[in-house]
Amino acid sequence: MFLALVAVLVLAARYVATRRPIAEVLERWEHVLFPLVLIGLGIVILLEGGAFGL
Repeated sequence: MFLALVAVLVLAARYVATRRPIAEVLERWEHVLFPLVLIGLGIVILLEGGAFGL
């Protein structure tokens, strides 16, 4: 099941990234978007893991 969902995610990402207008926007903003996504993911993991005792 995990591999099937990963395959769906990869195919969706490939479809989105190969659309010309979307690919141009991603190329232009990737240096900003990538760190924001990683920081957001890290914050979600920390909060859901109870790292701050909230």
